[in-house]
Amino acid sequence: MSHHILVVDDEPSVRGVVEAVLFADGFDVTTVRDGEEALDAMEERLPDAVVLDLMMPAMTGWEVLDEIRRDPRHQHSRVPVLVLTAKATDWDRDRTTAADHFMSKPFEPDELVQTLTRLIAAKAS
Repeated sequence: MSHHILVVDDEPSVRGVVEAVLFADGFDVTTVRDGEEALDAMEERLPDAVVLDLMMPAMTGWEVLDEIRRDPRHQHSRVPVLVLTAKATDWDRDRTTAADHFMSKPFEPDELVQTLTRLIAAKAS
């Protein structure tokens, strides 16, 4: 069984690259372009992990992360979230403590796959 990853990024090229990397490694991938679509997609099918951009219009990645972590049913709040962003300052890292991992763009494909695999395994144990 392949793990389902939700990729949230407003840049089509980034979504495409991340999807291709994960798909090539056997992941089942859903991509969305903004925070509202991400929350809707999580209601339709709970992912095993989320790859989340921070800088998006309308609803930022920080707001999406807050919504995920505040889920009163605790279904979404337990989903590992990997923040993948160009905003790699120390302030952004400190502000994103609710995420399970923080990765800067551009990213190394192998590191992305290994990190997601580790986060999913840690959730299962």
